[in-house]
Amino acid sequence: MLSRLEHEVPALNLPEKWKNEVIELLETTYAHEVSDQSKKFEVYGQSFPKEILIMASLLDANDEMSAPVSYLASANLDDKVNPEKLMSTLVDSIGVFFDEYFQTKDWNDYTFDWVEATLDGTNFYFKTSRENIGLTMKANELLGDL
Repeated sequence: MLSRLEHEVPALNLPEKWKNEVIELLETTYAHEVSDQSKKFEVYGQSFPKEILIMASLLDANDEMSAPVSYLASANLDDKVNPEKLMSTLVDSIGVFFDEYFQTKDWNDYTFDWVEATLDGTNFYFKTSRENIGLTMKANELLGDL
């Protein structure tokens, strides 16, 4: 399970257009780093009635089986929250993470448990791992997990 919260209904995947826009943003922002290190980004997003979850993985472009660096960000959804602002903040948090990742030689600061954070006045949760998000999502789909 990728989500931070337990859910009784399956996730709705965020649109491909959104996903592709975020990938383009990341690949443009980190063009030098991605090119020099032969890396690529994958981005996923899921919406639940009470949670929004976005995930970004930095993978080896030449070896799909190499362990990626993955960043997951989750925030609570309710009637008081502007979902567009929330999504924007979560995408910004991806940038904050990868700024630090690329600026720190031999970065190895994984946070396997959810950590609470605030960005631009918005509370959210994040974690970092070596999990291949794409493979996990495919496995969950095959197994029928939420």
